[in-house]
Formats: sequence, structure tokens, C-alpha cells
Amino acid sequence: MWFLLADAHIGAKTMPRLDTFFSKHFFPEFGTQQPSQVLFLGDTFNIRGATDPAHHRFFTDILLRITAAKWAPRVHLLVGNQ
Repeated sequence: MWFLLADAHIGAKTMPRLDTFFSKHFFPEFGTQQPSQVLFLGDTFNIRGATDPAHHRFFTDILLRITAAKWAPRVHLLVGNQ
């Protein structure tokens, strides 16, 4: 099974909403479904403005939590916009 995430647009305004999404929805379902692959389909950061190291840390923490799963899912990142 694959999990697909697209257009996260991680930025100062979206991080509170994304934190809620990942903690209350994504990770509980991730643990239940145990996908073998997780695909991030671009537009990960809100790059119309500057990116802050905190945005990169937020994303890194998500990646680390995914890759730390006991079933060792593979993570794929499509870099780009649109």
C-alpha cells in the first residue's frame, strides 16, 4: 500500500494546521495501515516567500518519524512545483 501526500505548502501559516493533520489523522492511519511506500508529490514548501529553517525541521521530523516505523516504509519525494 502507498500513502500519497501532495501540496503540503509547509510555511509559517500552514504549520499549525499540518501539525494537527499529521498528529490526529496521518500518523494514526499510518500506524494502522502500515504502508510500504510514502510519496510526497511536490509543493512541499510554500516557496513564494522565504523558507525558514523551522519549516525544514518540521518536514525532517515528519520524514524521520515515517522512516523510523518498524516496517521500514520507503519514502519518495517529487521535488518541484505544479
